[in-house]
Amino acid sequence: MLILLFIIFLTLLLFTPKVSKQNERLHELKIEAQEFSGLNPELFKEFLNNMTLFEDTLSPIYLYQAIDSLERMALYTTSSSVDAVEVVHEIVKEIGMEGELVILEDSMNKGLSFRPTYLNNMDDFYIE
Repeated sequence: MLILLFIIFLTLLLFTPKVSKQNERLHELKIEAQEFSGLNPELFKEFLNNMTLFEDTLSPIYLYQAIDSLERMALYTTSSSVDAVEVVHEIVKEIGMEGELVILEDSMNKGLSFRPTYLNNMDDFYIE
């Protein structure tokens, strides 16, 4: 009986989905972006849908479409909320870098090539 419980526990432990640190950070960034969902709810839904598809497939197409939706959403700010544009731009850069890290890791595991956009254009990252 004890052996059966141990086998069940071990099976559950092995088949439980594992959430990576990057996926956690992407989730946090989606929550940060939600603050600006009122600018254009339709574009925000598009952003969320593409992020969900990206997380399911790890396809760069969905990542870049999600980023594009978020950037277009920032265009709906008023002149008094210029800071919002900068915040959305920072969220976009972080989503791009985190998403590309996930894709790069997956590509390396599969032996495929991937040419990142955001990781290649990091202004404030220097290797010492």
